[in-house]
Amino acid sequence: MSPGAHTCHALGCATRIARAQLMCRDHWRMLPPALQAQVKREFRAGQEIRQRRPRPAWFRAARAALDYVAQRECDARRHEQAS
Repeated sequence: MSPGAHTCHALGCATRIARAQLMCRDHWRMLPPALQAQVKREFRAGQEIRQRRPRPAWFRAARAALDYVAQRECDARRHEQAS
């Protein structure tokens, strides 16, 4: 992993990922294809190394993706507790 690596942005995840990634593979695969496409569409090369500031549309897409994953994980925990 490069020196610019960071951890997955999903709540509580400590998986190391490349700086251009929003989340780890496991969390990324939880997203529906349309939400993955939205995040990819709004990403601009270089924004991860501060050469280009991310656009507000990317922040909205990233927040929607992170909220989706958090809700799915919360629902899964509730289901486990009810079982």
